[in-house]
Amino acid sequence: MSEPRAFGLHSLWGRFRVSPWRRVIELALIGLSLSLMLRSLGANLSLVDFAGMQVDFDSLLMALLITWITVYIGTLAWAEIIRALQPEVSYRQAVMLHLLSAPAKYLPGLGWQQVSKGIQLRREGVPVGQTAVALLVEPGLTILTGLATAAQILVLKPPELLRSVLPPEILSGLGAALWAVCLALPFLLIRFLSRGMAERADWKEPVLHLWKAELLYVIAWVTFGVALWYISRALFPLPLAALPYCIVALILSFIFGLVIIVLPTGLGVRELAMSALLQWVLPAPMAILSALMSRIILIGAEFLGVLPILIFQIWSRRT
Repeated sequence: MSEPRAFGLHSLWGRFRVSPWRRVIELALIGLSLSLMLRSLGANLSLVDFAGMQVDFDSLLMALLITWITVYIGTLAWAEIIRALQPEVSYRQAVMLHLLSAPAKYLPGLGWQQVSKGIQLRREGVPVGQTAVALLVEPGLTILTGLATAAQILVLKPPELLRSVLPPEILSGLGAALWAVCLALPFLLIRFLSRGMAERADWKEPVLHLWKAELLYVIAWVTFGVALWYISRALFPLPLAALPYCIVALILSFIFGLVIIVLPTGLGVRELAMSALLQWVLPAPMAILSALMSRIILIGAEFLGVLPILIFQIWSRRT
């Protein structure tokens, strides 16, 4: 597959990295996000009766297990993207570099996980152009499938507030449009990247890989939302009917966190958005606790996900 054209992103990133305002902007945004989160915490957690609160630890354990599975589902989706764009990289290599890049996302700064993936892809011999496309396609498909999944859920079970603001026909049309884009985008992307290649070049297999990636992302969004429901259920008697709204709250808050890429993993922004959206089904203090617990569970699941890879690498070096 030929290398895509450069769009000036590399030079723009280079100018930002050397800018003296870079660290100032990053620290200011992190400080603002954390201060907003702490202010919200202070205003609501004082209302929680911690002495009388009963935590369902079985539900928390189930949430950790489901989140751990979700981490691996997302990893397989990334592997499908790599196989679509650079089939010379094996599934095993793609899975390992995705998991090993996870700790980098918690570094303050702009998209360090993507930077880590880019470095590892270059070490595997992936051309610069293909690396750049992979690093853009992953968050793009993640956001697109998330929006489509959330829209579909809201079409099937819209909350009362949404019904009064957005007519069902418009929401249904939006959902259908997002699914249509999900189906068409892989085909258009591969055809665009294949321009100038021989006509006999196979474009069907890369498209299938990207469709598989989208399907895996949809499954991951749903399972991740189920994990959030278990977390909320551990803190508050939440009925099964609240599950769709937990999935939507999870999706939209994570998309907010992905968009604010300067903050490490959307720190603070994700929790604020999640706690606000969870108030569809939870009291405000419980919504904030669920959002914070979701972050802790995710960190634990990602650590458990990368741990086998780290142990394998250490063992391989010693032998």
